Amino acid sequence: MTDEEFPDYYSLLRVSPDATSEEVRRAYLEEVLFYHPDNFRGRAERIVRRAHEMTVRLNEAKEILLDPEKRAGYDELYVEWKRLELERGSPSSAGAGSDLVGFLEAQGLEIIDKRPRGGALWVVGGKDKSDLMAELRGRGFNFAFASRGSYSTLHRPAWYLRPGA
Repeated sequence: MTDEEFPDYYSLLRVSPDATSEEVRRAYLEEVLFYHPDNFRGRAERIVRRAHEMTVRLNEAKEILLDPEKRAGYDELYVEWKRLELERGSPSSAGAGSDLVGFLEAQGLEIIDKRPRGGALWVVGGKDKSDLMAELRGRGFNFAFASRGSYSTLHRPAWYLRPGA
């Protein structure tokens, strides 16, 4: 299964798979309020469209995770999806945690994750990280180098995960 075939609703809502219904509900409200269309008035059409798409995905996640029957079925598929992800050789298969951020942190890297708010995942460091980033690129994570970083990295050289990765 690929990410397109199986959505990770837990990551989308930034909750753990053992989150209570109340935790899921709170996370949903926080995220859906952030992506509300009124927050994007006057912005480029692609940004408004992306916010709408996120709202649709958040509503799907809420519908599945707050219904005990649907959640039980989803959880069965989720466990299988995670198992297949490990077999595919995702960064988590290196024994460094259950996700990309965990893998990067286990490498001793400084991580700045702005993705929950529409930003990028940043890995602070210079060209000396090229080998690791090439390895991750081979695993489907498309990092690019920014010699001047960004505001988030205090303009230190850094790598960022390109959108769609």
